[in-house]
Amino acid sequence: MIQNQVTNNTWSPIKISRHGLNFSHLLFVDDCLLFTEAKSSQVKLVRDVLQKICFASGLKINIQKSKFMSSSNVSRPKQHKFESLLQFNHTSHLGKYLGFPMLLGRIKNFDFNFILDKINGRLAGWKMNLLSRSGRITLAKSVVTAMPIYTMQNHWLPFGICENIDAIFRSFIWGRNYCHWVNWKNLTMPKSRGGLGIRTAKNLNISLLGKHIWDILHQPQKLWVQMLRHKYLSNTHIMHTPFKLGSFCIWRAIVKAVEILGQGFICRIGRGHVSIWYDK
Repeated sequence: MIQNQVTNNTWSPIKISRHGLNFSHLLFVDDCLLFTEAKSSQVKLVRDVLQKICFASGLKINIQKSKFMSSSNVSRPKQHKFESLLQFNHTSHLGKYLGFPMLLGRIKNFDFNFILDKINGRLAGWKMNLLSRSGRITLAKSVVTAMPIYTMQNHWLPFGICENIDAIFRSFIWGRNYCHWVNWKNLTMPKSRGGLGIRTAKNLNISLLGKHIWDILHQPQKLWVQMLRHKYLSNTHIMHTPFKLGSFCIWRAIVKAVEILGQGFICRIGRGHVSIWYDK
């Protein structure tokens, strides 16, 4: 129904960039995200479409869990008008979606304190007393590797948060009242070089962001890759894109990872698809 409205030029989708893709709706499991211009006629159209969907499916929209968000250019009286038409409350911050923080503006340490709370809750003090040293290392490696991974793959965590994660790891291994008998740098070395193979939080964060670089280079058909390409990579390559203030936080995280991981990239001639001409 929404697609038909877009095809008939009744529904006005939004664009992330001037020559980018149109976005009218995104569906994920039982969640529905709708995008349209901030006009009363468009808001009424959204309301009518939702009413038809409810009538056809026999379902009902949860008003308490439904919100709408507008750009900063939309005035407050206009927002109130949209609230009365949709019966949805306006919000300036989406909070979390599927446990993932939807951050706007400058990122602060406070935004990621929930990761520290989760790790501290899993690595409780009584567990430390019940496990041997090797058991503590095994548990800490599994917890620290698994719990922040969802956030790390989309955000560049502040240095202070990464340091606190490593400090929790060290305290759990040695105990809060014991000396650290081995240097942390030695513990984080690979087992083949005499370490324990522990990955620091910052290195883990960088490696997870590197997956996005791979997708941008080799998976151009993905929707999010197309969106970022149109917005930030119109005439440049991902390995040479400059850092821009005011860009989306996830894109800033990817660019920071490029600056570090790019040092390990090399140009290699493959087969069949490259023609080299040399004019003397």
